[in-house]
Amino acid sequence: EVEETFLTLKEYGFERKEEMIDYAQDVIRSYNQRIDKVEESVESKANELSSTVKETLNQNIQKVKSLRDSLSMTVAKVKPASEKTYIELKGEVQKGEKMLRQSLENLEEEYLKNSKKE
Repeated sequence: EVEETFLTLKEYGFERKEEMIDYAQDVIRSYNQRIDKVEESVESKANELSSTVKETLNQNIQKVKSLRDSLSMTVAKVKPASEKTYIELKGEVQKGEKMLRQSLENLEEEYLKNSKKE
């Protein structure tokens, strides 16, 4: 019975890992769309934005893309991870997602503020 419970818990743990990977990949896809939208908007308004604003927005777009890439790499490490490592990586994924979300929201706000000002 103890062995059965252990196997069930182990299976559940791996199920959860797959769910987490799927969720994280969906989140990354959603953020990719938002990043692309801001990037396209900056490009379409290139003539209306000052060079300083364009440069700042483009730097921030690169920063957000870097956070996205970092999160993607962390998610890629989850699948082959042991349960102990998975728990550590899960925390990294949650932290990375939060940083990416906040940076992307800041970028979107910054773009909106600057596109209305110009």
